[in-house]
Amino acid sequence: SLADYNEMALLQGIRSGNLYGTNGPLLQLSLNGSPMGAMASGGKPVLKLIVDAAPWMNVDHYKLYVNGEFISEASVKVGVVNHVPLTLEQDAFVTVEVTGKITTLSREVIGDVAPFAFSNPIFFYAEGDGKWSPLGLPLPAPED
Repeated sequence: SLADYNEMALLQGIRSGNLYGTNGPLLQLSLNGSPMGAMASGGKPVLKLIVDAAPWMNVDHYKLYVNGEFISEASVKVGVVNHVPLTLEQDAFVTVEVTGKITTLSREVIGDVAPFAFSNPIFFYAEGDGKWSPLGLPLPAPED
């Protein structure tokens, strides 16, 4: 409820990177148990994806990206837990997009656009050298 709103908690969630962009579909995403914005590690990486949406919204497809490069795509059903095994032999970041078809009701609510959501990255530590190695320029140091 609005009475429970906590601005500092909202800002902390944004700073942690555990958020996603959407025009309707809701995402639950983790990699080996680590949420968006976090560092995952350990063994064989498995992405867990759950998509939720209003009953009038059709969401039926996801695309998987590693280090910003398209890796695969598959169908997805709302409310179903999807486990996607990954092969990550070096430090990497993983993101997901979900989409669907425009329905009569979704057109009335969000306009003439397909339902769409995109995740923030989950970082995977794979190399075992004691530090995560980003692609390209290093990430800025987190603020205290």
